[in-house]
Amino acid sequence: MYHAVRIRNGADDLIASVPLMDNREMSGLDPEDYPVFGSDSGELYAVTLGPPPVHGEYTVSLISSDGERIATARARFNCYAEDGTLP
Repeated sequence: MYHAVRIRNGADDLIASVPLMDNREMSGLDPEDYPVFGSDSGELYAVTLGPPPVHGEYTVSLISSDGERIATARARFNCYAEDGTLP
C-alpha cells in the first residue's frame, strides 16, 4: 500500500511529504472552483510544496505504510536565466 511521496534535498533534509492515504476526504477545495485539480474520478487533494527550486539535487521516494521506500528517483539540475546566468 502506498503511504506518501517524500522529497529530500541533496543534504537529505525533508523538503515535502505528500500523503497518499492519510487525511482522505479532508480537502476543502471544490473541483468546480479549481478545475485544474479536479477529475471525474478520484479525490481532490492539494498539498503546498513551497516555491519551486531553481537548482539542486533532489530525491523523490514512494513510501509504503510501514515506512519502507518502494521506489526512488534522483534528479540534479540547474535552471538558468534567459541570458545564461544563474538566478
